[in-house]
Amino acid sequence: TPLPFTFRDSRKASTIYRTLKKAGKKVNVADVLIYAQAAERGLAILTKDGDFSVINDCNKRELEIVKL
Repeated sequence: TPLPFTFRDSRKASTIYRTLKKAGKKVNVADVLIYAQAAERGLAILTKDGDFSVINDCNKRELEIVKL
């Protein structure tokens, strides 16, 4: 079941996006939204997508990212 995208998720995503932009990092916006949802809920992310590691590095390694 997909998670609902909340106002808190959108605020978190915008903060993450600004941080990435300031650092000169370009990632898929959908990955930023997914990361924000996981961060707001304290979830880990299992992925083959390297963008999540880039986001996590710019976000003080807030989440556990498990590469498949």
